[in-house]
Amino acid sequence: MNPIIIQWAITFQWEESGKLKNQQISKGQVINNNHNGDIIIGRDSQVCDLVINNNSVSAQHIKISFNEEQQKFFIKSLNPQNISNLNGQNIDSGKEFELLINSIIFLGKQRLQIIDIQIYQLPSTDYSGILPANTHSIPAPQNLNLNEVSSSSNTSHTTKLNSHLNETRFSRKEPTIIVAIIGGIATIISAFINLSGYIAILFEL
Repeated sequence: MNPIIIQWAITFQWEESGKLKNQQISKGQVINNNHNGDIIIGRDSQVCDLVINNNSVSAQHIKISFNEEQQKFFIKSLNPQNISNLNGQNIDSGKEFELLINSIIFLGKQRLQIIDIQIYQLPSTDYSGILPANTHSIPAPQNLNLNEVSSSSNTSHTTKLNSHLNETRFSRKEPTIIVAIIGGIATIISAFINLSGYIAILFEL
C-alpha cells in the first residue's frame, strides 16, 4: 500500500499602503527552502517567504510550521525582542501557538490575518519512468545474407526486363509480317490473272 502524502496551503491577508494584500503559501513552495520547509515572515526579502514592508516588523520576525502528525499549523517568535501577538495573547519566545482560520497576528504594529487553511491528502506513486523488462519486441532475422538477397533481386529484375524486350521486339515485327503476307497474296492473284489471259489466247488460236 502506498503511503499517504500530506499537502497543505495557508493564505494570509494584510494591509499595506492602504490596500489589502493576499498571499497563499503552499508546501510545494517552501519544501526546498533553506529553513526546513517552515514559513518565515519578516522584512528580509532574501530570506522570508512572506515579506512585510513595515518598520515595526523585524527582518525575520516569526516562523510558521506545519506538524504532519497533528496536521496543524503552529506559530513561533524568532527573537525575544520581537513584539508578536496572536488573538490578543503575546507570543512568548520559545513557545508555539496553534494557528486557525481567522486567527489575527500582530507583528509590531502590522496586523496579519489567516483567511484560509487547506490540508489534504494525496496517494504517492511508485512510477519510476522506467518501462518493465518484459516489454514485447520483434526479433531480428538471423543469418540474413544481404548478398544473396541482392543477387536474387537483380536476377528477377533482369528476367522481367528481357521478357519485356522480347515482347516489344515481337510487337514491332508483327506489322512487317502482315505486309509481306498481303504482298505475296497480291502477287499470286496477279499471276493467276495473267495465266488466265494466256489460256484464253491459246483457245482463240
